[in-house]
Amino acid sequence: MAGDDLIARMRNHGLIPRAGEFSERDATDGIFGLFEHVGSYTAWLVHSALLAGVEPVQRDRVVSGQELWIWTPNANPGPDFGILNADNRVLAVFEHKRDAYSNVTSYGTFQGRRRFSDAVAQSLTIPKYTPGLHTPEACRGCESHWHTGLRHGRWAAGMPQIDFYRSTPDGWIRSLKNGESSAHLPDPAEALWVLLDRHGRTAEEAFPHAHTAAEWHTTSYHDFALGLWAAYEYAMNDTAIPQGAEHVGRVLEMVVYP
Repeated sequence: MAGDDLIARMRNHGLIPRAGEFSERDATDGIFGLFEHVGSYTAWLVHSALLAGVEPVQRDRVVSGQELWIWTPNANPGPDFGILNADNRVLAVFEHKRDAYSNVTSYGTFQGRRRFSDAVAQSLTIPKYTPGLHTPEACRGCESHWHTGLRHGRWAAGMPQIDFYRSTPDGWIRSLKNGESSAHLPDPAEALWVLLDRHGRTAEEAFPHAHTAAEWHTTSYHDFALGLWAAYEYAMNDTAIPQGAEHVGRVLEMVVYP
């Protein structure tokens, strides 16, 4: 289905494509929140929409037959949200980008943290850099491609946020909101790492020179919205949870541009 066809179908159901009225955070919160208001099969369709950019064979290897739960680490630095199975194992990790700048985690924040044990995380090297906060003029001999944003004229050398997430579990894979159990990720190579991107950029395009770029899949807003439409159509006929379609439709309005 082309974008114009989707917009026409949305309008026929009283939905208004108005993504420009919402921030990236609004859309992230909307995606996370809708799972509280839909039935299990609608939720499965939304999870599938989020994973639309992953090759089906690879996606099914990770999530097929699993009971899926949306999850947010509520950590800074940390990814926007993820998917857990019934045992709280992390199956997928999502970084959501609309038009915001790609974030940087300083090397000072990263160093000293426990790394994942796989080859990708272990092979990340820290280049020569000027430590601490400093002015650009004081950044002499720095070989880092990335720096944090300037604040009061100073910045810090660092790494793309996706490299931080893919290289260390410290600080963001932690106790769940109920405080009674913890998310866990024994092998990061067994999880799906997904960039949900408005423009469908690859991780290399969104985060040039990222060490872990090849580990990340991309789900574009276009593909996500098509999957959401399938969830919306199903939810409209789910008489057990009549309000489900309203909540899916609200997220559609947040991610489809007129």
